[in-house]
Amino acid sequence: MKDNNLIVLIDGFSQIFRGFHAVPDLTNQRGEPINALLSFARFLFSIDESLEASHGAVVLDKGPPAQRLEIYPEYKANRPPVPENLEAQIPVIKEWSAAAGWPVLEKEGAEADDIIAAISSARDNYKVRIISADKDLAQLVKDEEVIQLIPRKGKMLARLGAEEIKEKHGISPEQIVDYLAMLGDASDNVKGIQGIGEKTAAALLNEFGDIDNILQNISNIQSKKIRETLHQADDTLKRNRRLISLDRELPENWDGIDSIKRTEPDWDRLIEIASDKQMNSLVKTLTDNRNQSRSPTLF
Repeated sequence: MKDNNLIVLIDGFSQIFRGFHAVPDLTNQRGEPINALLSFARFLFSIDESLEASHGAVVLDKGPPAQRLEIYPEYKANRPPVPENLEAQIPVIKEWSAAAGWPVLEKEGAEADDIIAAISSARDNYKVRIISADKDLAQLVKDEEVIQLIPRKGKMLARLGAEEIKEKHGISPEQIVDYLAMLGDASDNVKGIQGIGEKTAAALLNEFGDIDNILQNISNIQSKKIRETLHQADDTLKRNRRLISLDRELPENWDGIDSIKRTEPDWDRLIEIASDKQMNSLVKTLTDNRNQSRSPTLF
């Protein structure tokens, strides 16, 4: 039974890359790579089994993040280009997602995290579940209303709510941006402040609240070494906070929450794609579910 008060937002490329690396070198008889497509198809249907949401979307990055690159040209410079055998699967993954009843959202120059942040802020009275392992997204967590779910092996989703953030990091979700500004984020090539580790960052935030208050009260910090480190890191901290803070601007074609209302799967189109890509393990299951008009069980 669908939850009519629930939005599920999937950080698309995070999960696509995860599936691509989990099932390496899988091709069909024509030599076409299908590993990412097959993994993502199974993932989407597993989400339908565990989170039957009335609304949701697969959210994708599109193009270079111009605003962040203007602030810091080295942003994400450590990431290799998308492999050709993954790039070739992206169009059909988008097509599959739409046919499976998942709207696909992307915006030129925007990262998926920003779109997810925008929708989470415009959620009205809906609950939101964000499926991603991205650390930045923890800043969006809000009580039971907005919770991050981190994919694990198999179909497991590890919950990251306010309590879990407090237990794991010793801070509140509202402090995640400043916490990461001090620690940095290696996945995005955002360098932290050398000499400031997790425990020190959490302790500073618990004592002073946020970076602004920390910088205004450096003289009150007991450790001379930390005082000197933070004094020299003023500009870096402010830059990192701008990089890590998520943009809340909605996509141009946004027309309210019903813009991401889920639809029933187009079984015929899914079967057509699976047959064409020779994903034979899915064809029978999809056919059976079309005949029974229910969401598939693929595991």
